Amino acid sequence: MPGPEYERLSDGAHLAVVLAERDARLAGQDVVSVEHLLVALAESDEQVAQRLASFGVTVDALRDRVAEWGVARPVGAVERTVFSPTLRRAVQLGGRVAAQERSPMIEGRHLLSALLEVEDEFVLRVLISLGVDPGALRRRPADEPDAPTRPRRTLLALLTGR
Repeated sequence: MPGPEYERLSDGAHLAVVLAERDARLAGQDVVSVEHLLVALAESDEQVAQRLASFGVTVDALRDRVAEWGVARPVGAVERTVFSPTLRRAVQLGGRVAAQERSPMIEGRHLLSALLEVEDEFVLRVLISLGVDPGALRRRPADEPDAPTRPRRTLLALLTGR
């Protein structure tokens, strides 16, 4: 994944990107997408996992739903993967979120915020199907008072892009 944002990934966020690529390869997919990153963040970042758990979402439930609803592709050896344009945009947005917080590194929580910001329909539908209100997930937990808040949008607006 080229770009200056990649160099700013914290160790944990870098691990999530590596795990997302692994998951795509294991599924026989040559494109690493935002849903791979969402699952990888839940798997590798304790803060993201706790935030999702506060909505009753486990890593296994998230992984199962993504696998269930994902594009069925034949499983086979994948030698090279590419990052989807939406995933690239999410990492760039993660960099902006980190900069707004004056954080020198892009953390998993910044990538989670960015995944919600790019409003990928598949990711939003997965989260909603698991009982997560993306608007509530977007808001910062009370233990992060210095983090900026985002304007609240309705679920209809999130799904329709309005």
